[in-house]
Order: sequence, then structure tokens, then C-alpha cells
Amino acid sequence: MSKSKYFIVILLVFSLNQFIYSMEQDSIDIFSSYLNEALTDEELRQLVKKAPWRILGINNTNIFDFSRSDIEQLARPLLFKYHSDRNKDKSESERDKINELYKHINNAKDALIEYLESSKWYALYIVRMNFLWDILNSIKEINKIRVLGSADSEAIYKAAKIDCLIHTYSPIFSIVKFHNIVFHEEIFPAQSNIIKFVRGLSLLPNLASFKFLNKDFEIIRNSHWIAKNNKYLKKDFKKERFTQYVWLAINKLFPYASLIASRMINENVTLLGAVRNYEKLKEKSFNVFEISKAISHISELLRKKCRYEIELGNYKSYKANKDMKKMFQDLNKI
Repeated sequence: MSKSKYFIVILLVFSLNQFIYSMEQDSIDIFSSYLNEALTDEELRQLVKKAPWRILGINNTNIFDFSRSDIEQLARPLLFKYHSDRNKDKSESERDKINELYKHINNAKDALIEYLESSKWYALYIVRMNFLWDILNSIKEINKIRVLGSADSEAIYKAAKIDCLIHTYSPIFSIVKFHNIVFHEEIFPAQSNIIKFVRGLSLLPNLASFKFLNKDFEIIRNSHWIAKNNKYLKKDFKKERFTQYVWLAINKLFPYASLIASRMINENVTLLGAVRNYEKLKEKSFNVFEISKAISHISELLRKKCRYEIELGNYKSYKANKDMKKMFQDLNKI
């Protein structure tokens, strides 16, 4: 891939990243808008459901710095201000509106407390889903590494076919991944620009799948020549396969090892507790996982690039020599 293509990919990831994090609603005076009927009851109800921190005036970028008691303390002056006993001098219609607002503030407080608890479990769910996907992906990659240097064209063809099938669905994976990043930000908002950028980088493997798909097609079309070239070279590819196996293992295990170490340091849990997830995952540990996962993504893309180079080898030169030799043989027969 040329330098210009690398630049385009980085620019695309940055643009998507900026788009995702520019979708937050503008700040408005929620309470006065509701009392003046500029904000409907249903709109406020949806706001309580989707962004309860906005009702209580909390910035979602530092929301996980708050505890249950902090949220209750923030809600207390608002509940006091809009309590029915504090607004007896208002008209009946205004009191009804204020009473409804009081209920929405109380609901927002309860929703935010529940949200904070569930979001930490959601982070743990993300880690588990990543682990499951890494296992399935590792099986596919081990199958690809196994055929490096193979003289069996059928084995090379089948391994490339499976790889090609997965890369063919990369547009769907990209859409799902993009949706997950947006949903992820709503549930577990990033607390720094580094984490925002790291989440944008998670799209890189899906974008790279388009490039790798071309390589798979090339291997499928030329599996016979690749096998012939490997047989002709009589080269031992054990060193290349070993390097690829170790590299793959490091890429897949590094994020989880980082997470376990971070939990032991930041959450003061034992090794067994960190591995088996007895406690809820905290923000700092999850951030470490996200950063190490991004590093793993970049390293994995480099490993795959090397694997394709090893697998394709110099079959083109071998094929060209064979074609040239056949052409001379045909000329001699004339």
C-alpha cells in the first residue's frame, strides 16, 4: 500500500471519528423549555431515557467519576426547587407542569444510577464479545498460517476461500462496528480524546478487509502456481510459520493480559478475580483494554500483510519462467 493510501485511510478514520463524536445534542435550558412548552412531555421522557445526565447537568465525559451518592446529591436541589410544596403560589396549570417536571427529574436520577451500574457490566460484555471473536478469528488465521509454503494447491485454495468469505462480509461488519461505536459512546462515553481516537481506530481492520480481499482473490486464482512455486523452492517455512504463530498469539492475548494487569493494579483484585471477572469492570481498566486493543489491531494488520507476502512469494516470477519455457518449446516444435 502506497503512502498516499495510508494517508487516505488515516484521514477516513479521523473523519468518521469526528462525525461520531459530533452527534451529541446542543446544550439547551431543559427546565425552562419544558415549562414554556417548547419541549414536550414525550421529548423530555425520551431525554430521561437516553441521556439522564443532561437532566441533572452532568457532563457525560466525566460521568463515571460520580458515585450513587454524588448523583443523589446533585438531584436534591433540583427536586427541592421543583417540589410541589415550594410552588404553592403558582397557578393550577403551572403546578401540574412543575409536578410532572419533578417526576422527570426523579426518574432521571434513578435512570442515571441504574445506567452507571449497567454500563459497567456492558463494558465487561464488550470484552467478552471481543474475546469470542478473537477465538474464532484465531482459528481462521491458524488455518491460513498452516498452509504457508505448502505444495498442496487444494489446501491453499480452501484456506483462501474461507478467508475470502469472511472478508466479503466486511461492509456488513463495518456498518455493525460503526453502529457499535456510536452505541458504545452512548452507554460508555469516552473520557478523553485518546479514547475517542482509539475507538475510531477499531474500524481499521474492517477497512483493511477490502485490501485483503483482493489478495484472497489472487491466491484463489493462482493457488496452483503458488503450490508449484513452493514445491520448486523446496524451502522450509518452519521459521516463517513459527513467527506468524507467535505474532498472532501476542496480538490476541496482549489486550486481555493488559486488562488483567490493570484490574489487579487499579481495582485491587486478585489474579483469579481479574481473570474470572468477579467484580464489575471499572472505567480505567476498560480504557487500558481499549488502548491495548487498538495497538493489537495495528500489529495484526502488519502481521497479515507479512503473511500475504510470504504466502504469495515469488510465484509470478515462477509462472512467467514456466510460460516463457513453454513458449520456447512450442516455437521449437514449429
